[in-house]
Amino acid sequence: MNEKMPKDMSVLTDIDFETLLKLGESIPGGFFIYKAVGDEKIIFKNRTLLDIFGCRDDSEFSGLTGDTFRGIVYPDDYEATKELIDRQISCSKGRLDNVRYRIKRADGEIRWIEDYGRLVSLSEIGKVYYVLFGMLRNAAPPRQKRSESNLNSRSRKNSMK
Repeated sequence: MNEKMPKDMSVLTDIDFETLLKLGESIPGGFFIYKAVGDEKIIFKNRTLLDIFGCRDDSEFSGLTGDTFRGIVYPDDYEATKELIDRQISCSKGRLDNVRYRIKRADGEIRWIEDYGRLVSLSEIGKVYYVLFGMLRNAAPPRQKRSESNLNSRSRKNSMK
């Protein structure tokens, strides 16, 4: 059993929905959850995600992204990003991924972000990705060879766990 987990797990059931929302808002970075299959619909997002995209509110974010993962990723990067996520997830025992891609903000600026995700399967809603990301400062485009090297390195590390 994890030493940091409370012995009495019933404390977690005492947390109300509003408290869970506050926890989501306190995460240091953009955070969202999206359906892993079908239209990749975003089912939760925090305020920091909207700030990263330069959006004033949910409505502006929805208009910009369609509230989907595909809409978050810059169109030219989507296929390669999706492929890299799928490969990393398939090689990771923890079903984790770490990718960089571009986004287009509401003001038209193109920015690089780093995305840390995890694929989970929940009986209530099916497979979803939990994603935490932030903007990269002074980021240059990742080189494909470096990405491949990082993927292979992570795959070896994950298989040793």
